[in-house]
Amino acid sequence: MTVLVPVLITPPGALFTSIDEVKAHLRVSHSYEDTLISQLTSAAVAYLDGWKGVLGRCIMPQTWSVDAEAGDVLLPFPDITDARVGGVSVPITLCANGAVVTIEEAGTVEFDCELPESNREVVKVIVKLLVGHWYENREAVVIGNITTLPIAVDALMAPLRWRVI
Repeated sequence: MTVLVPVLITPPGALFTSIDEVKAHLRVSHSYEDTLISQLTSAAVAYLDGWKGVLGRCIMPQTWSVDAEAGDVLLPFPDITDARVGGVSVPITLCANGAVVTIEEAGTVEFDCELPESNREVVKVIVKLLVGHWYENREAVVIGNITTLPIAVDALMAPLRWRVI
């Protein structure tokens, strides 16, 4: 099976979680590190989101495209909300490996995807845990105790990870 490499057309527009939510998790009440906290939050979302993200799925609404041959096309993400060929919507069929569209001739399939509402709170917790870890462990080299990502991050990410086989 050919793995289709998607191209990002419309990136996510808004922050996934507010800086106030993240600061509450960090127990930070001052504002002089707001820029750092925002950067860490963006980095955490980028670490998780999209084609190169460890979850292998789109967290926030975004549009991608793939160039495909005629026939059944297995799209590279779950959670597809709409698919189009030449601007015309095409039906999406769900199978064990994900979302499939059928196209009559070779072309570009554009599709919208986003994480279902039922999974968003879990991902917000993962983002906050990542930011908390990076906020407390800011340097690449640590003298003394070596810290790894909290076990909760891996435990929460495991059921959400997606990769087309």
